[in-house]
Formats: sequence, structure tokens, C-alpha cells
Amino acid sequence: MDKLLHTIRMRLAVAVAMVLCMVACLTVSRATAVPLPAIFDASLLRQPSPVMAMVVVAISFVGCATLVSLALGRWRPEAGLFTASVGLAVYAIRGGSMTQTLQYASGRSVFLQLMVELVLLYVLVAIAVAIGCKLSGNAGSPPAEADEDPELTERNALNQKLLAVAVQVVVMGVVLMLLGQGESKKQAMWAVGLAAYVGAVGAHWAFPIRRGEWLAAAPLFVGVFGYAMAFVRPPQIAIGIVQQPLATALPLHYVSMGIAGAVLGHWMSRKWQEEALAKE
Repeated sequence: MDKLLHTIRMRLAVAVAMVLCMVACLTVSRATAVPLPAIFDASLLRQPSPVMAMVVVAISFVGCATLVSLALGRWRPEAGLFTASVGLAVYAIRGGSMTQTLQYASGRSVFLQLMVELVLLYVLVAIAVAIGCKLSGNAGSPPAEADEDPELTERNALNQKLLAVAVQVVVMGVVLMLLGQGESKKQAMWAVGLAAYVGAVGAHWAFPIRRGEWLAAAPLFVGVFGYAMAFVRPPQIAIGIVQQPLATALPLHYVSMGIAGAVLGHWMSRKWQEEALAKE
């Protein structure tokens, strides 16, 4: 009973933190006009002041991740990253879709710009992860318990984590190829989130790593690959049509919904595996 009550309290705490992060990001977005609603472009590097846009997002994202990690990191090490990513979705919602971004672009170089933006956003992700690990009091994998299966402990080695990320990238890419067929902003965001979720479940099933932050790296590789393919074979930029499904999502979509879906998928997969082990 105590374990059940603790689980319920933690879920409520994460839900409350998620809402607070969204409110905070919405407030900052409106106060700073990032992204600028007048141009309907959610690409940060294509805002009137790219530096200011990146700084605003950095403060919002890292700030939310730090505060939530400080409050919940001891029990949920990935809580800060998850809630901050959900909060970041507010910026994406207030901006436009890839169609508007392409219509305001001057050529296919826009995809190189999106690649750079995605990498810069992942620098913020790395900072948030480092802070979360520090505040959770565990920068690496949790130590093995005395009665823990040695084989399961071995799977937490670096090569297993990298293999899990590889599986996540492949599964997420395949699912997104199927779902990312339209230019709608809502479709792009939910497609990225669902693809990351499915990929994380598959990756954790194959390689049950302890920390979900590793799987949060998959959207970076999928997004960079998609933008690179779109750059090599550019779509009809003038009318904003994207022919590469992996390039229908903007960097903010990958970092917000992609990371949130990956962490949630890892949480759910861990829960299912723990329940399966308890029944044995």
C-alpha cells in the first residue's frame, strides 16, 4: 500500500510540475514574443533576434529542468528533463509549422540552419541532463543491488546504452516515416512524440537500461538525418511542401515532443518489466 501511495504521489507531482513548466514557458513566450506570432515561424534561428530567442528558450528550458530536478530528481531522475520538454512544447505550439518556415526561406540552406538549431537545442538538453544527474545524487547508473541479476547489471554498460539509442533511432525513424506524411503542425508534433515513445519502448525492451536520458538522444539523430536528406533532395520550398517525412517537424518539435515521448516510453517500459518480474 505504501508503495502504491508513493507512486500516486510521484505521478501527481510530475503532472503538477509539467503544468507549471507549461505555464512558465507560456508566460515567458508571451512576454518576449518568442516566437514572434506575426511571422508564424517557430524556427528560433529565423526569429528577428536569433540570439535573444535562443537565450529565452535556454533560460526557460534549463530553469524548469533545474527546479523540477531539485524537487523531484531524488525519486525521478528524468522528471526535470521530461517536464521541461513538455513546457518547451508551448513555444512550438505558438509558432507555425514547417510550411511557414519554408515559405519564408530563400532556399534549401534553410535545412542546414535547422540542423544547427537542433544541435544547439541539444546543448541545452545536455546541460539539463547534467544538472538533473547532479541534483538526483546519481550521475551514472544506480548501483546494482545485492540480489540483482548480474546479466541485467552488465546490460547497463556503455555499449548497451549505445545499442539502445541505436534501436531507438531506427524504430523512431521508421514510425515517423509512416506518420509524418503531412505538413500540419499538430500532426508533426504528435507524430514525433508517438514515434519517440514507440522507439523508446522497443529500445528498452531490447536493452533495459536504467536511465531514460540516453533514449532522449534519438530525436537529435533522426532530426539531423531528416534535414540532411531534405537538403540533398529539397522539396517544393516556395509552397512549403515537405516530401521528406523526417523533415516535417521543426527542431522545437523534436526537442519537446520527441524527448517527452522518449522519456515517457522508458518509464512505461520499466513499469511493465517490473510488473512482469513481480509476477514470476
